[in-house]
Amino acid sequence: DDSNPNRQRTVAACVAEVRSFLAALSAGDSVMLATLARGLNVIAPFEADKTQRDAALSQVKAAGEASLATLIYQNLRPALDDYLKARTEPRKAVVLLTDGKDETPGGPEALQAQLKQLSEKAGELGVAVHTLGFAEAATEANWFGNLKELSAATDGLHVAAGVSTRELPPQTWPTITGVMHGGGTATLDLSGLKEPTSVQMELRTASGRRAALNIEAEKVAEALRVDPPKPEPAPVTGTAPAPGTTPA
Repeated sequence: DDSNPNRQRTVAACVAEVRSFLAALSAGDSVMLATLARGLNVIAPFEADKTQRDAALSQVKAAGEASLATLIYQNLRPALDDYLKARTEPRKAVVLLTDGKDETPGGPEALQAQLKQLSEKAGELGVAVHTLGFAEAATEANWFGNLKELSAATDGLHVAAGVSTRELPPQTWPTITGVMHGGGTATLDLSGLKEPTSVQMELRTASGRRAALNIEAEKVAEALRVDPPKPEPAPVTGTAPAPGTTPA
């Protein structure tokens, strides 16, 4: 809403940061833009091109009534199903730029319930939620606690902008896009090894950086170890006593 005279400056700063984020993406990335207040409003769908995204961002302004509650977590949860569930990309993420003021009716317990449901839905769909906090006063940074919790629960990152400058730290976008492009799970097939030995792996990132990872022979031995089969129970021999008798 536009009840706070500082709000337009905050919104403009967020728009500028989104433009920086878009500039950091590679040609193969797909992105959708949406604003979030009383509800979630898609301003540029995945199919939009650069010109359309630029035009959509140019129209983003602080507007609306302060009496209309902002329901961040409640509105993001169904959006994951509506817009990300059917996407075929192997890695998916939400980048949320917000002051963190979720006004879910019902108090802290109701808000925590919405936050928990959103975290669970993101985990179910494999969506990392990166949260970027923009406080308009130093005392408002306490709203970031839930944002940090959300990012931690979904393997995302949380970054806070400077209160006076509304600017994110310089390495924010390279770090987030690096996580988006370079994270994941690597599987190493050890079926060809006949005995334990150390394994050397070389990791390469999209930016061209390399790192060596050494897996010690003891760790490889643990992966190759086959637990012996459990012994079968010994067969029962002899004849069962007749009813009403006591075995000798």
